[in-house]
Amino acid sequence: QAHLERLARAGLLHLPPPEVQARCLRLRALLGDDKSLLRALKQAPSLLRMTEKTFREKEKYFMELGIGGEDFRRAAAKRPDLLLRSVASCEATAGWLRRRLGMDAAQVRLTLLREPNLLARSLPALEENFAWLLELGLSPQDVQEAAVQFPSVLRYSVSSMEEKIEVLEAYGLDLEGVGEVLRRHPCVVSLSRATLEDKLSFFVDERGWALEDVLRSRKCLTYSLSRRLRPRVQFARSRGAPLGTKVRWMDCSDAQFARSVGADPEAFAAFRDAYVRRARKGDGGSP
Repeated sequence: QAHLERLARAGLLHLPPPEVQARCLRLRALLGDDKSLLRALKQAPSLLRMTEKTFREKEKYFMELGIGGEDFRRAAAKRPDLLLRSVASCEATAGWLRRRLGMDAAQVRLTLLREPNLLARSLPALEENFAWLLELGLSPQDVQEAAVQFPSVLRYSVSSMEEKIEVLEAYGLDLEGVGEVLRRHPCVVSLSRATLEDKLSFFVDERGWALEDVLRSRKCLTYSLSRRLRPRVQFARSRGAPLGTKVRWMDCSDAQFARSVGADPEAFAAFRDAYVRRARKGDGGSP
């Protein structure tokens, strides 16, 4: 009902049924299946306003960016309302990446493939993120490399990213250190404040790692605490077995980890699953 009301407010229920059918079929052909089509129309019902001419103009523009075929389909499925953005608006963003960050065509293509949501960011918002990164000591070249590696560093709000910087500073990292983290692992800004605090506490406070060692290794920031790191530590401790090298216990498969502490892989799998269930219930996975 709510979806129909949105369609009515947009004046889309007045379109002739054959035209609605033609536009739905065109979108379905792009998105690949009925489920994707319905999801797109729920997110952006005004897609049904798009004429054949407008659709083809946008398809042609994305082809010129090097985002065609399957790449275009994935971008549209990830952010269907991007199809509502004018070609001029999209070109303004792509032009900003070329002009302000010095990206070449291949870098622009890769950046937008990884984060098509950038096309929905206003130029003032992009400038704000750029200026903030420069204030943290990154050079324009550093920002370019960070944006290609992790484009969302240009999408997240400055206020949300500053929360993560506050956590790093609380652990004693100075401005130079913060800049180095963002150069090396810009994905750090994707973590919630609570997750970043938990991971630093796990490695620094519980495991005794130096902060620099934690921040030097991307896997420390990306591996799940509840599903990977803590269950392995607890399992090794329950068997009185050392973890061995500093990072291999994190990197290896579950079966390899189990064997490294002298256990059957099935025994560890059962322990891990039980730990995860307890963690979900809120008792931290403690036995």
